[in-house]
Amino acid sequence: MRKFLVFIILISFWGICQAQDGIYTLYLYTSEYSGPCVKLSKDMQNNPQMKTALEQYDLVEINVETMTKEDATALKYYVFYKLVKEYPLFVVVDNNGNITKIHHGYDSSSEFIETLDPSTFGDTPYMTVEDFDRISMGQKKSWNEDWSKLRILLEKQFYTRGKLLGIELAQNISNLSGDSEYKIGYQIGVPIYRRLSLKSDFDTGIFFNSIGAKDARLNYIMIPIEVGTRLFRFRPYSMNFSAGVYGAYKVGGDKSYEQFDTGARVKLYTDMGSFRFWLGYQRGFIDVLPDSKAYNNVCTVGANLYLGR
Repeated sequence: MRKFLVFIILISFWGICQAQDGIYTLYLYTSEYSGPCVKLSKDMQNNPQMKTALEQYDLVEINVETMTKEDATALKYYVFYKLVKEYPLFVVVDNNGNITKIHHGYDSSSEFIETLDPSTFGDTPYMTVEDFDRISMGQKKSWNEDWSKLRILLEKQFYTRGKLLGIELAQNISNLSGDSEYKIGYQIGVPIYRRLSLKSDFDTGIFFNSIGAKDARLNYIMIPIEVGTRLFRFRPYSMNFSAGVYGAYKVGGDKSYEQFDTGARVKLYTDMGSFRFWLGYQRGFIDVLPDSKAYNNVCTVGANLYLGR
């Protein structure tokens, strides 16, 4: 009987240890400006399945707008957002400090529950605590090699889902080359955004662009093609630059003007959650009023709202 009791105690102790080994901490980084973060917050409060799924974790919620440099816990895993730039950010850590899972973005409660189900994690961690400390602390030995491997890994994991549609509203001021009188106009449309790498992206879309000069109003259906890259970062955002070309077809208006226009575009922009704020300039290559050296010059200030970011 005594041996049986000892056996039961040992089995119970082993079960407790196993249960403790299975406990994970979930670091959840959110932004007030992110549409998916707002959706996640509502589901966390109102969805019973989400509540049950989160009970499997020791949850640490971090608002990136309010965290400070002194908050070491909040800053520790924020390095992953610096690489991928998408909220919300989920970082799952086991009892030994190993990183078990990293996930960005939020589409639905069912997708969250499936992706962050602890029973699917397996025995091999995403990154050991030793590897993470070496990379995040920036030790010189093997730094470039490790950082490159991490960047490639994150690109494969996250950038296949970086395809977004949006809504754009913009105000512009334009003239026709040497014409000194400007016309106030606007631009509306549907931007299409695609990540190319950790620091670059591709932009296109279809837009209605109302520009002109003096008494001339020129309305175009325009399709731009641009490639952007990061210039510098100011936490938690960054300043980016893009350049490219556009093609435009004039709709309605004075028939003395050319039907088609094409030219070059440049743009400075910053992304804040679901929003992009930008300042752009475009210059036409075609003399839209034949023999008058009238080329479209347009400066634009705009904002994009991306759906699902």
